[in-house]
Amino acid sequence: MYQIPFIQSRLQALSGPKSVIFLLLFLFLCPSLQAQEPRNAVQQMRNVDYRGLRNSNELFLGYPSETAWKSANLVSNAPVKQLKIHQPVKYGHLDLYLITGKTSSSHIKSLKTLKESLADKTGVVKETGDVNQLAVQNKSKKLDLFINAGDIVKGGKQDRTLAYDLWVPSNTEAALPSFCVEHDRWSKRGNEEVASFASNSYLLSSRSLRIASTVNNTQGEVWKEVSKLQEKLNSKLDTEVYGAASASSLQLSLENEELQEKIKEYEKAFASFGKDKEAIGFVFAINGELFGADYYIDPALFSRMREKLLTAAIVEAVSEQATDQETKTLTSSQVQAALQKMTDLQEGQYLSYNQHNTTIKLEDNEGYLLESRINPKSGVQANETEILLKDFDPANWLHRSFIFKPVEAE
Repeated sequence: MYQIPFIQSRLQALSGPKSVIFLLLFLFLCPSLQAQEPRNAVQQMRNVDYRGLRNSNELFLGYPSETAWKSANLVSNAPVKQLKIHQPVKYGHLDLYLITGKTSSSHIKSLKTLKESLADKTGVVKETGDVNQLAVQNKSKKLDLFINAGDIVKGGKQDRTLAYDLWVPSNTEAALPSFCVEHDRWSKRGNEEVASFASNSYLLSSRSLRIASTVNNTQGEVWKEVSKLQEKLNSKLDTEVYGAASASSLQLSLENEELQEKIKEYEKAFASFGKDKEAIGFVFAINGELFGADYYIDPALFSRMREKLLTAAIVEAVSEQATDQETKTLTSSQVQAALQKMTDLQEGQYLSYNQHNTTIKLEDNEGYLLESRINPKSGVQANETEILLKDFDPANWLHRSFIFKPVEAE
């Protein structure tokens, strides 16, 4: 889809038979561009080969190509046993388990979320001409910027979701893999800016979507899962959630009036949930099955992410609600054991996608654990081709996200 503007710009200079001849010659000479789907985002990063670092105020596209996902012995250093998993708060078929703990980080005191930064114009997310990569600029001179994996940005040539957590220091620009969550557009929509993105109000609200984006890094799978979520919401709400301006847009579906009314209904039931001073995250289960969990290094960061996380869990609960009136409820001990089992894993992968950030990925037969860390080193030497794990102190973690795989029907 990203080749279309190139063709259009050439055709605009031609008319009549000349334009047809040009198009036929272009397709004949450039077969690799015919019906080409955007590449796997990690593969794109693998093809970027920047030896040496740029200045902090310039766009940094990535480490040398050899440092795409690497296998290694890893320790998440996630002391789940030191955290408290509370008894569930329940509404409908959605169970929320609050996580509290005495953790903190000096990084959080000078941090803004993507939603906050876009709102006050200190953060800018821009198109790069590539479907699967955006540029993120933090214009603040004092505050760092935190982007949560799964954040959805509205506008541009297509609405996108950002694939990984990103910590962007003040007065810095960085790149991050992204995925389109809108299939049928590559142009201006209404009065929105086409070169940048106006807002961030939502996270991906489906575990299948999160797996497609953050774990499998596959654009085609993301589009497929967006369509599935829309169809589920259509069925559960007995309406069509497709946006008039763009039927394939996940963002516009999440803005649907009927869905918003349902979200408000759940939010009222969970009005006081997650507002404890030591709250750092929560686990959620739907129909008695674990779906996901997120917790952060500092209560201050969770309190600012709480609304988007809660909305995402609610939307997924609406789309997955079982027809049965009664479902089982897991105990807090069962939930804690599930989290601990995953954090005990020591073999996984890591990806350093810019000089500031690393994501650790652990997997077993029950799910995935994704842990984002801040790199204490400012970068690598020009002759280095691999990043040593000792450079990524587990104490520098920011966010741990659990995605539980669907339970096989018996």
